[in-house]
Amino acid sequence: AFLDMMDPSMLVLEVYALRDIAIGEELLLDYGADWQAAWNQHVANWKPLPDADKYVYPMEMDETGIVRTVKEQVKEPYAKNLGFVCATSRRERDSDEDKNILEWSVPVNYSWWESMTACQVLDRKYDKKSDAYFYTVEIVDSDKASAFRFNPKTPARDRIIDKKVPRRAIRFIEVPYMDDEHMDGVFRHPLELPDHLVPPTWKNKLS
Repeated sequence: AFLDMMDPSMLVLEVYALRDIAIGEELLLDYGADWQAAWNQHVANWKPLPDADKYVYPMEMDETGIVRTVKEQVKEPYAKNLGFVCATSRRERDSDEDKNILEWSVPVNYSWWESMTACQVLDRKYDKKSDAYFYTVEIVDSDKASAFRFNPKTPARDRIIDKKVPRRAIRFIEVPYMDDEHMDGVFRHPLELPDHLVPPTWKNKLS
């Protein structure tokens, strides 16, 4: 099942222990002498990035707390690298695709890839009966970085709105190309493999 999930172009290695491994023993992987030399040089020359202290991992955010609306974020913005994704059932309601304002319903495929899309939190209202806040969100069906930033110039008729969205359907996410892997000065170096681990069909091939 695992191999069925892999891209055919990926190289999957099986690792076998040549001796018993003790409980709690740390396993290390040697990336090669060139990698180690490049890492040592990186560490020796590394300097903190400006505003690095303003970077926030999505996992650090409270996924149950109140979410600030786009108006509230003008005075109290989230970290620039953070955006929102919302679960929406719009893809499952084909007959309603022409309606730009819909009341939220639980998606059948309530999973990360199937129902989540970029969104903006427009409004928040407290429901006394359920003792919870519900949100009005704009759905932006795009994976571009711009989708995670509110565009006030978009006409109302072009906004795709979900109303009465529960907090559990809104999640923090890293804005594309703004995670720590894309910061200036991030260490990158190819990993080395011994020749005998490289498939023969991969050798001496033009890229």
